[in-house]
Amino acid sequence: SSRLLHVPAVEQNRRALLTSLFDEMKLSERFPSLESGVDYIGARFRAETGRRESLHDAPSSSSLKDVMADGWTVQLHQPQRFEEFDRLYRLMAALEAELQTLVGCNAY
Repeated sequence: SSRLLHVPAVEQNRRALLTSLFDEMKLSERFPSLESGVDYIGARFRAETGRRESLHDAPSSSSLKDVMADGWTVQLHQPQRFEEFDRLYRLMAALEAELQTLVGCNAY
């Protein structure tokens, strides 16, 4: 099936499980080596102009913390590709085996 499945993390146990799959500190360490538009995208809304801005090229010296502190939302594409997120990779692989279809995720 090509339907999207969204699993909200509203229950405390589910939230704890999903949160444990992704480590923001590990992403922060890797962020300077990631490529904008390939590995992640960033966006923010500017109230003064009423426009959405896209983060195309963060300077390599920019840290994830600095980018987020500057008002950007960062979407990491398929974090299971990176070795730092092995638990997430294993979950995606188990879902693919069970559902017999490709499974992917993004992290915000």
